[in-house]
Amino acid sequence: MNVQNNSSIETGTLITSWAIDSDVHPNVADGLRSLKPYLSSAWVRRLGLDTMSDWGSRVNGNQVTIPTQPYINPHGTMRPETIPPGGGVPGSVPEMMNRDFLDVNDLGGAVITPGPALQLGGFPDADMATAIAGAINEWQAQEWFPSDPRWLGSIVISPRDPLAAAKEIHKWGKDPRMVQVFIPSLSGISMGKRHFYPIYEAANEYGLPIANHPGSEGAGANDNMFAVGAPSYYFEYHALFGQSGQTNLVSLVAEGVFDRFPNMNVLFQEQGYAWLVEILWRMDQKWKGVRSEIPWVTKLPSEYVMERVRLASQPMYEPRRGSHLEKLFELINAEQLLVFSSDYPHWDTDDPMTAYTKLPERLRSKMFIDNPYAFFKLKRNGSTPREGVSRIV
Repeated sequence: MNVQNNSSIETGTLITSWAIDSDVHPNVADGLRSLKPYLSSAWVRRLGLDTMSDWGSRVNGNQVTIPTQPYINPHGTMRPETIPPGGGVPGSVPEMMNRDFLDVNDLGGAVITPGPALQLGGFPDADMATAIAGAINEWQAQEWFPSDPRWLGSIVISPRDPLAAAKEIHKWGKDPRMVQVFIPSLSGISMGKRHFYPIYEAANEYGLPIANHPGSEGAGANDNMFAVGAPSYYFEYHALFGQSGQTNLVSLVAEGVFDRFPNMNVLFQEQGYAWLVEILWRMDQKWKGVRSEIPWVTKLPSEYVMERVRLASQPMYEPRRGSHLEKLFELINAEQLLVFSSDYPHWDTDDPMTAYTKLPERLRSKMFIDNPYAFFKLKRNGSTPREGVSRIV
């Protein structure tokens, strides 16, 4: 993992100036209709978005919608203060997000994990999902990038068509504002499987990390994607995010992805990190006993993780004893593995100005500054955070 020297970056008590937020969720204002300018006329008609059928589409249910999950937070999933003046979808107005989030926290950059992409893995039609993924990428580039130089994008792809996904990566791979490839979760195929190799090969060519985020579980064509069976409640669903992280991490190591694609790293967003301790211990122990089964794994699994994997910090744990959190950070080598994320504008946002004040300053500096700059290969565009950052290409 190439490390950029950021030792000259000044860090105050809160260490937010120049910080990089690795997981922010701008939303579309009107579902797939917001993506209409970035879709071909054929797909506009296919999705029921054409002007001629607008009335019929909305009234008769003839309009395609983004797949939804069966789990709903009874209090809502968005922060009320992110609702635009006069109403509308939270987090859908760039100027408002720029002012109320980027400016308030003096961030150097924020990585967009697009709201409409989180359930994209649930589309059963691979061609449709590919078209929508491409429209989401244009939406980022045309509506969010021009609004503020601090926005950094994710190349969204459809996991059901790896070859088409690779073409989308090649389209955007040299854009300095695109800093990762986002793979929506796909049921039945863990991330180490050869199904994903065309995606990884393209990402590896540009040195782009792969990001994985919960959201498609139980949506559309996806099954519940949890061990034993489907949760009954949102509480269960939200508490179980770490299961997919564990499964995909072990799969990536066991299938030899990190040796096959040496320029590609992986980020797990919003899936926690306390589970990492146990899974690293188990992988190292089991590998020593059965390494002949997977001879392409040439070193301890934990070594691959330390070198090639990063975990986003949100949600920050709140144990009864602060000393337990300190011990956890020591066990997982948090100074190396964690990158700051807020999950803004979601209901459980970890506010960068308040959620991390009790952490040691060295750890905060690594999470907010050093680790994300190295992981995303970022450079500053000017002398102040508001001039933004970009990827070194």
